[in-house]
Amino acid sequence: MHIRRFASYGLVILGALLLAVTAYFHFTGLTELKVYLQESRAGFFKDALPAVWLLASLHWTGFGIMAVVSIFTAPQFAKKLLFGIGFLLIADAILMYSVYGPFIGELILFISGALFIIYGIINRGKS
Repeated sequence: MHIRRFASYGLVILGALLLAVTAYFHFTGLTELKVYLQESRAGFFKDALPAVWLLASLHWTGFGIMAVVSIFTAPQFAKKLLFGIGFLLIADAILMYSVYGPFIGELILFISGALFIIYGIINRGKS
């Protein structure tokens, strides 16, 4: 029983680490984006796009933190929260795929979301 619990914690921690790495790499692209925007005639978007760019990095970081914190709460709460986060991450990945086509970032988001959902499946019926 303890092995299954620790294995499921490992899934969540691995998913959160993947999100942290993805958020970090996404965040590092901000400086390149700002340079590109300065050289372009983007108008309104020169000011708006950096904030939108940061939102993705921040919400992935927040999801990872919430996921790890949740495994130390009531199991039913953690399961529901991780199912929700998992489905949101998979939705992010699908949306990104439909707009940009295949690339590694959306695969990592999909895997993180799947790991969180697997936690809920492994821990079904726990209270």
